[in-house]
Amino acid sequence: MKEIIFHKVALKSWACSVLRTSFSAGAQHGRPLARRAAMAFVSLAAVLLVAGWNSTSSSAAENETAEEPALPADLDPLAPGGIVIGMRSFAASEALLSNGYRRSDINGHFYLDRGTTQRTIILDDRSGGFEGPIARIYYRELNLTMHPTSSGIIDALSRKLNAKATCRYMLDDAAGCQWRFLAQAPLVSTIEAEVDLESERLELVIEMSAIEDMEAQLRQGVALYSPAPVKSVDLKWWEKEIDAANAEAKINKFTGSKEFDDLPPGKRLSFSKDAIKVYEYCSKQGLFSALYDCRCVAGRFIDERAARERAYPDYSGRAIQIADEIAWQCPYKAGVAGYTFNRCMGYYRSKMKEDVEQFCTCYADTVATAFMKQNFQRNVSTQDITNLGSFAIQECRSQGVPSPLDR
Repeated sequence: MKEIIFHKVALKSWACSVLRTSFSAGAQHGRPLARRAAMAFVSLAAVLLVAGWNSTSSSAAENETAEEPALPADLDPLAPGGIVIGMRSFAASEALLSNGYRRSDINGHFYLDRGTTQRTIILDDRSGGFEGPIARIYYRELNLTMHPTSSGIIDALSRKLNAKATCRYMLDDAAGCQWRFLAQAPLVSTIEAEVDLESERLELVIEMSAIEDMEAQLRQGVALYSPAPVKSVDLKWWEKEIDAANAEAKINKFTGSKEFDDLPPGKRLSFSKDAIKVYEYCSKQGLFSALYDCRCVAGRFIDERAARERAYPDYSGRAIQIADEIAWQCPYKAGVAGYTFNRCMGYYRSKMKEDVEQFCTCYADTVATAFMKQNFQRNVSTQDITNLGSFAIQECRSQGVPSPLDR
């Protein structure tokens, strides 16, 4: 009984956190686009909350919303700041300085201040004189900007490391996990990650230790680090699609425009700049970018802008305003699946144990498929998301998939 009461209190706390975070994000920016997306996914959180509250026991729920990707885009867990185990101390120091870090007063300590986000790296070469090869790297990031879940961070690290984690504990707002003897980093014995997302403390710590005979391996010419590609077989279908889209976006941030090639050169340049602004804004709105394909939104923006200027030669509407109005034309199945899967895993991991991935995979796939079939001719409403979430829970249960409703 005490466990049930604890879980219900945690659920209530989590729901309030979702509401507070989502509403504050929309209100702070004053963007109709952000407010509408926040309202939609608050409703999805409510669907999960009702399912957990009505069952006999509930999982301890998460404090923070998973609005953004789970890891900073520039973070390589085996090479934070561009340094790796086995690198000579002076070379590691130069690499950090060239990547924007500053040297502190303590030998081997470096920091990078990005305003709201702070990074710290500590190096240890076993000699104490900071002259030999690096044998230990300590990386700490405070005030993570993505508002992730602890499970989302660990899963993202596992994908980057191409290995499964062994976790000492996995809570909704904290985790401690380890990976050992990775093929792409033969000099690394262990890599450990600690996640702390309690209240305002959004912290990620990664610590690497070298193998005992590192110096002997270096003398034999072993490679320090050879990044291994992520095995596509280990990825969900939506992860493959999202990774591919993100890779393509590095080259071209808008797609699907029917008008662009026919525009005069001057207009083409002007529209391109505005389309890139639309993409960058969209991609930073975590909830919105889960609903809609930002590259598609940017491409549709070009067509809509061209059409409006033909009809009204003096038209001067704002790019973000146009994007908000036409986003419904770009439903993003992979984004919806990825977001709902991560939310589901964070919410039900403690409750469903070994069955959680099977249920959440079904849940995410069902929500995303139903989202696309609805073919909304407008931006999605709160009630739309409520209906999709409720349908998915019942649909997966009817297929014989283990359900939280039966726990």
